[in-house]
Amino acid sequence: GDGAAMRKEAKELGVMARGAVEKGGSSYDDVGQLMEELIARRSSVGCTADG
Repeated sequence: GDGAAMRKEAKELGVMARGAVEKGGSSYDDVGQLMEELIARRSSVGCTADG
């Protein structure tokens, strides 16, 4: 996988997550699920990049 692309995707998702939390507050749990999904996806990809 391309590290730059992953960072770009993560940044975009982070912006979306912050927007969701600001709009409602009830979406806080969804942000937690999103982070868990990102961590699981990152682990399954097996990214070996250090930075």
